[in-house]
Amino acid sequence: MPSDSAALLTKTQRQRIREQFVELDSEKTRRDQQRIRRRIAAGTEDFSLLVNYPDEQFRMAFDDYSDEELLDALADGHLVLERIRENRALDRDRIVRRSRKRALTEAEGTADVATLDRLEFETASERRRRLVAELREQLGPSLWGQRANRLLQFAGCMLLPIFLMWFFDMTTGTTLLDDYTMVWGGLMYAGVPAVAGALSIKLAQMVKYDIVPLVHTLADDPEGTILTLYDRFVSNPGRTLRRIWDNL
Repeated sequence: MPSDSAALLTKTQRQRIREQFVELDSEKTRRDQQRIRRRIAAGTEDFSLLVNYPDEQFRMAFDDYSDEELLDALADGHLVLERIRENRALDRDRIVRRSRKRALTEAEGTADVATLDRLEFETASERRRRLVAELREQLGPSLWGQRANRLLQFAGCMLLPIFLMWFFDMTTGTTLLDDYTMVWGGLMYAGVPAVAGALSIKLAQMVKYDIVPLVHTLADDPEGTILTLYDRFVSNPGRTLRRIWDNL
């Protein structure tokens, strides 16, 4: 990994951390640890300045790093940030929602931040809903979904002859509907309840799997939920269309 003259820690501080301050007495150890703490805190404050830093500058900053070196550095950085979060017992989802909000805010009207626009953030509840939806899609329709589909197929078989009779009467001037009232009445009597049953099942599934989770999420975090909906469906129509196309 390339050596850098200016970094979060000085060369002396790095060496003392590696050696666990063994060469210093207790007073000097406390002094150095205090200075390191200040550098760490000051370094995290700099993140706000780098949120919308140009992509080209980030690319050039790591030109001398190999992919493996950068992967190791990013993994270590992720561990450090997670340890800081865990040390303060901060909720990870709160950080995710704030990151998403910051990304939307900083991406607007800022040049050369395409990577910022491509970032996607998911809270734990959103990830669970997505995984459940993907699992449902992989496993196919549920038992009640299969029943709803069968009811719709049955209703189609019952109502299609009525439509054909009506269409034939409209195009040829015949009176099949008047002549076969008992026939189409019986078909209608069987088809309409089937449609109502299928729609009731679909409505119940929508309430259970879509509306109820959305209401719970909205109650827990109104701002984050609205921001999520805006991010997914309004802020970037092109990305929304790509998602729809990918799910077809």
